[in-house]
Amino acid sequence: MQPAVIKGLDRVNASYQTAYGLVKSSYNNTTSSFNWHVAIPPNSSALVYVPAKAMDEVTEGGKKISIIKYIKPVKIENGKVVLSIGSGDYDFEVKY
Repeated sequence: MQPAVIKGLDRVNASYQTAYGLVKSSYNNTTSSFNWHVAIPPNSSALVYVPAKAMDEVTEGGKKISIIKYIKPVKIENGKVVLSIGSGDYDFEVKY
């Protein structure tokens, strides 16, 4: 999942029905932070591309991703932190 963060588009809500269940994505982009809620259905996994320049800029549920065992950092690519996540609900935040 890779949100398109476009100037002037501050909120997005989207969902997609898969064979495993509903995938959801919604974000709110303000002048001070980017907040992204992601829901991955059971028995599924996803790569998420969080718009951030460094791993330590990203939190999930208020915690740095580096201390969360169920989130696997993959790489940093084109101004996005790429993470591998399993099924569940996630609340990512990047403060500006």
